[in-house]
Amino acid sequence: MSLDEVKGIHLIDNIETAWECQRWMSTCDEIAVDTEGTGLRTLIDKVRLLQFGDRQTAYCIPIDFPGWGAFGADMLKRFQGTFVAHNLTYDADMIRGTLGVSLPESRCHDTRLMSHVLESTGSSQNLSKRYRT
Repeated sequence: MSLDEVKGIHLIDNIETAWECQRWMSTCDEIAVDTEGTGLRTLIDKVRLLQFGDRQTAYCIPIDFPGWGAFGADMLKRFQGTFVAHNLTYDADMIRGTLGVSLPESRCHDTRLMSHVLESTGSSQNLSKRYRT
């Protein structure tokens, strides 16, 4: 995929973009989820940025901004499809600790574990180059 095929990365910082994200997620069967936090200690550190995406579109929610944490939690609760993450254990723990939302295990896939099964001695970067479509 080239950058020309990417529809965009959107920062949710107003109600219009929030509505766009909500509409977009309602059309998805599967989304990637990722967090950026204040550190790596899941019991102490907090999510600062929550990200949702697919192959062409991404939405970033600044959890630090007043009100946007509740929006991010609501989006996680509403989504009925499959969540995909690389190192899901970390992201799920951070989401639970910061937003109080538990991701449903039956609808989650961890690409870090999947990559280890495919190539236990290599890096996931090698696999992403080999299998990207």
